[in-house]
Amino acid sequence: MLYGICEDNFIKFERKISPILKKCEKYGVDFSYKIIGEEFRTIDNEHIKFVTVEVSGEVKFNDWMFIASLESTDKGNVIRGYGEEVPEYYRNCKLTCDHCGTNRRRKYAYLIKNLITGEYKLVGKSCLKLYTDGLSAEMVAAYMDGMSVLEENHNEFSSVPTNHKIYVNTKRYLTYVAETVRCLGYVKKNNECYETPTCYEALDFMDADSGHNRRCNKYTKERLEDLVNNRNFDPESRESFVDDAISWIAQQDTTNEYMHNLKILIANEYTEVKNVGYVASLIVTYNKHLKKTEKKEKEKFIKSKSEFVGEIKERISINVDSFKVLTGWETDYGYTLMYEIISNENVFIWKTSKDIPEDVKSLTGTVKAHNEFRGTKQTELTRCKITA
Repeated sequence: MLYGICEDNFIKFERKISPILKKCEKYGVDFSYKIIGEEFRTIDNEHIKFVTVEVSGEVKFNDWMFIASLESTDKGNVIRGYGEEVPEYYRNCKLTCDHCGTNRRRKYAYLIKNLITGEYKLVGKSCLKLYTDGLSAEMVAAYMDGMSVLEENHNEFSSVPTNHKIYVNTKRYLTYVAETVRCLGYVKKNNECYETPTCYEALDFMDADSGHNRRCNKYTKERLEDLVNNRNFDPESRESFVDDAISWIAQQDTTNEYMHNLKILIANEYTEVKNVGYVASLIVTYNKHLKKTEKKEKEKFIKSKSEFVGEIKERISINVDSFKVLTGWETDYGYTLMYEIISNENVFIWKTSKDIPEDVKSLTGTVKAHNEFRGTKQTELTRCKITA
C-alpha cells in the first residue's frame, strides 16, 4: 500500500511506526516500509514536498496466512482486511469457530487462508494458535497495530503544518532571476548597500505574478508593473537561456565546492526557498562563462588574422586593445613576465620585468623578432615605453 506523507511530518511518522516495527520483529511478523520516491503537490499556490512510502507485510505460519479480522454487529460483520479481497460470505456470517465448532456469540474472529489448498477458515482468538500450530493472536495484533497506525494517522501525516518547508520550481524561478538581472542587474546577498538581493527580488516578482501572498506586497506589485511597462519584463522570454544554463552546469565536472553544490541544487526540479541564493547565482556564473567564452573566441579569431608588424630593429608604436600575462620566471636580474598584447588584430609579445598598468593606452618598442606559435604570427618587442 502506498502513502503520501508530508515531508515536514516524516519524523512524526517514523516516531509512531518505530515501536510497531520492533513489536512485529519480536513476534516474527513480516511488516516494513520503504521510501520509493517523492512528489510535489501544489497546495494554495505553494509547492509542498511529499514522501511516497510503500508499506508491505503479512502474517503467516505453517502454510496459514492471516487475511482479515471480523467484528460482529447487529447489521453484519465489520471486516478489516489488508490487501486480499475477502469472500462475500463472511460479510454476514455468524462468527462460529471452524476449529472448536462452538456456536456461541463472538464479538471477534480471525479469517485465515491455507497457502497450499487456498481454503478459508474462521477461528476464534483462543483457537487460532491451536489450529495453525503457531499463528498467534499476538502476531496478528502486532500486524494490525502497524496497519492501524497508518490508517488512523494518515490524515495527520498527509496534512501540511503551518510552519512547513516551501519549494519553488527551479526552472521557472531561474527565468525570473534571469529577467531581473537583465532589467536591474545583479545584487548579491549580504550586500553592503542593503539593497534587496536579486534572489529574493526575483522570488517576489514570481509570487506577484502567481498571486501568492508569501512575499508579495503592494510595493512589489507596483515595481513589477513598472518593469513590465518600461523594461518589457518577460520571464518567459528567458526560458531558452535558462535551459542552456541548466545544461551547462549539468556538464561541469569540478572539485570546486561551490560548483558542486550548485550542480546538485539545479538538478532538482524543485528547490527549497532557503536555497534560492545559491540557485540564483547560476545566472551570474553562466553569464561569466559566456563572456569568457566570447573573449576566447574573439582572441582565437584575432590570432588567426594576426600578421607580422614592422622590420627587425625598427622602432614602432602600437595602440593596446588588450593584454594578459602568459607566464613568468625567475632570472638573475629578477622576475620576468611574458605579456601577450593585442593591437589592431595583431599579436605582440613583450618579455619584461615591468608591470603594465590596466589603463595603458599605447606603447612604443623595438621589433626584436617575428615568430610563429601554433599557427599564430607574433611580433616580439623589446625596450618598450608605456603610455598610460
